[in-house]
Amino acid sequence: APQQVRITNDFSTTRLALVKDVVGKAAPYAQTTYPAAVTCTYGGAPVTGFDPLQVTVSSLEPTVVDVPSGAECSVLETDAGGASKVTYGEDATDDVSRPTPTAVGEVATLAIVNEFRAGSLVVAKDFTGPGADGLSAGPFTFSVVCSLDGRADVVSSELVVSGDGSGTTLYSEPLDGLPVGAECVVTETGTGGADTTPAPVTVTIPDAVEGLEQTVVAGFTNVFSAATLDLTKIVDGDAADSEAVRDAEFTVLVTCQVEASDGTILTIGSASTQIRGGETLRLVDAEGADLLLPNGAHCFAAETETGGATTVTIDADSYETAVVVGTSDEVQEIGLTVVNTFTTPPEPVEPTSPTTDPSVDPSTPTGPGSTPGDGGVPAAAGGLPVTGADVAWISVLALLLVSAGAVLVVRRRRTADARGETQG
Repeated sequence: APQQVRITNDFSTTRLALVKDVVGKAAPYAQTTYPAAVTCTYGGAPVTGFDPLQVTVSSLEPTVVDVPSGAECSVLETDAGGASKVTYGEDATDDVSRPTPTAVGEVATLAIVNEFRAGSLVVAKDFTGPGADGLSAGPFTFSVVCSLDGRADVVSSELVVSGDGSGTTLYSEPLDGLPVGAECVVTETGTGGADTTPAPVTVTIPDAVEGLEQTVVAGFTNVFSAATLDLTKIVDGDAADSEAVRDAEFTVLVTCQVEASDGTILTIGSASTQIRGGETLRLVDAEGADLLLPNGAHCFAAETETGGATTVTIDADSYETAVVVGTSDEVQEIGLTVVNTFTTPPEPVEPTSPTTDPSVDPSTPTGPGSTPGDGGVPAAAGGLPVTGADVAWISVLALLLVSAGAVLVVRRRRTADARGETQG
């Protein structure tokens, strides 16, 4: 009679040490644990249970995992915790983890290094109107509260600005060593006798440029003449009515700046948000009220996610071409319009999480010559995932704060004109 033979492969195990290190000037603000995924192969085939294995690594001590002897293993950190850069290997020079062989009786090591670069923040206090000379002596007190990668109150500090009453722009001492990418809410807590208190300003700490730490200036200006700002998205072209375009979301960065009395460009409001064709968004302050923009404010837009449009046209795409707030006895209404033209339907794109290049801070131009975007140029292919059913009104749209304490309220006005259907 035939005999049955059972063959069982029994693999011995060895230890794999995951070593986590945090470096950089802002390393004191780093978290201590990070999620990671360990992948192992044996003879080129995935090892069951390690395809991948989800683990938590600690910067306080190595994380040890038992793996099959003879397997080759690598690791991927799945959440960098707000780090400026993640590298792998004991010399921290690899952008990806190289497969590392394991052997019986030996401890293999996989190293992950998170670099937390730093920048600084300065508060600038400017004055406009006939009472400027009498208001500039101060002192003006500001609280600074910063969050990093979803962790609130990572930094909590205070800055004081004082002047001589001459009406010139006042600057605080820099608040140094702040982690790159941190979002800092600056609130004026002592007005120094001014008639009004400006709304809180949120700024993002910029990354270093050519190895030099950068400083972001949070600007505060007493408002006399004022305007509100709307952002409108129009889709046009032969493929504008395609399902892909109707469902597409576009990411637009809106920046408003003023020129201080000494020529410095101050960011007074900047926010990146997702918007669909036919929508109009109102810029409001951190408390939900219309954000009032002062006389002389220059507002412009740059689209960072085009939804696969053939071309993107923005008339006000830089400080020089911006819409500008003038003088008025009443609150003015100004607007920005971004037109995406689709000659063919965009290619479908798998939903992905938005990423930000930490080496670029588009919301903080250094002078009037800065141009975050050019209108009417070919747009990169891409798209955003559908957020849900279309509705008539949404009270508040969640958005990524970039550079000034502002959010956007959605006013979904899907009219034929806003869709571009009446355009010639």
